[in-house]
Amino acid sequence: MKELILELLRQEVKPAMGCTEPIAVALAAAKVREFCDSDEFDKMQIILSANIFKNGLAVGIPHTNFTGLDVAGLVGYWQGNANAGLEVLADVDESKLPEFSKFLPKVEVSIADTEQKVFVQIIVEAKGKKCQATIQELHDNFTDYGPVEDLVVLQVVDKSSQSTPNKFAKIFALDVYEIIQEVEKIPTEEILFMLDGARMNEAVAKMGLEKKMGMGVGYTIKELVAEGRIGNHLPTIASQLTAAAADVRMSGADVPVMSSNGSGNNGLTAILPLVAYAKIYHPSDEDLAKAIAISHLVNSYVKNSIGRLSPICSCGVSAGASSSAGLVWLMGGDREQIEGAVKNVFGNVAGMLCDGAKDGCALKLSTAAYFSVASALFASKGTIIKAGDGIIAQTLEETIHNLGRVSKEGLYPADMAMIDVMRKN
Repeated sequence: MKELILELLRQEVKPAMGCTEPIAVALAAAKVREFCDSDEFDKMQIILSANIFKNGLAVGIPHTNFTGLDVAGLVGYWQGNANAGLEVLADVDESKLPEFSKFLPKVEVSIADTEQKVFVQIIVEAKGKKCQATIQELHDNFTDYGPVEDLVVLQVVDKSSQSTPNKFAKIFALDVYEIIQEVEKIPTEEILFMLDGARMNEAVAKMGLEKKMGMGVGYTIKELVAEGRIGNHLPTIASQLTAAAADVRMSGADVPVMSSNGSGNNGLTAILPLVAYAKIYHPSDEDLAKAIAISHLVNSYVKNSIGRLSPICSCGVSAGASSSAGLVWLMGGDREQIEGAVKNVFGNVAGMLCDGAKDGCALKLSTAAYFSVASALFASKGTIIKAGDGIIAQTLEETIHNLGRVSKEGLYPADMAMIDVMRKN
């Protein structure tokens, strides 16, 4: 089980530059470019699942002053490095980018008829050739690519909404606390790589505290603390750090963050409340690394139920719950307190909806980080939401299942309505 857990962590915890939905578009476009002979093209079709479309519609694209999935496709096609995965745009030289205005009319963005949460297909017609690349299930998982005439099928989309490959099913068959017990057994030297994400995400948060970027939520919290209008305590520090990092990321800044389960914002919320705790209470490197690992794993566990992308704001709800679990463990809490902290988060912010990635996500992450810490502190005092309150069940696993049902069965129409509203704004 140890090796399987470490494999899951290595797959799901990786650096990402820019919001992962437009980055997936850029990655697919970069792959298509490998089969084309010129920067010039006659037509680019960007065909996306509804959730990829929603999450990438309004977020800034690194190395540009623009938002938009069409821009992501163009930048990825012109200068993206498909071998760099989610850091596909890391080496873009914006001074050498062609004029967007000339090419935007040649780009068509549409929503695919699929139940897949993660689906990106790009088809480019250039110099009489037609090439395509398709990403499914994971933001950097190519399922086919190359000249269209060499491919057996085009636009055949797996109807499965599974968010995690089957090889990890053994992990998700465990109870959450059993996964935590497995993490506790991992030797120190094999888990310390989790601290890379702590350093990376804290560095991005510091950028957002030094300069007002994006919506400036973290920067504003810092100002309010300095004015004495907000107390400078642990929940506020967690909120400030997480929001500041989200400000930087949502502005389209060309800096990577450590992602979690395919989302940079998930990574910020899963990690930075724990960083805030460590800045005050100074746990050992081993304990902090294992707490961060627990957070990532609980995030994956919840998202395995609600969907890799969903109508629920997983950056706030799932990652907020997961960091709360890591916090209680780091504070020496027992099983009841760890599970209680997660239930507290669900009882509080489970209704937070995802209306796409944009500057305002920093507000949601600010709320999630604050209540991640508050929920952990409540649970440490035995203040835990009881079974029967709304979706809260007797066990944590049943509660997560309930949340998954609400997400997949109850909120699908709401998701489609949100997308329709966003397209008309």
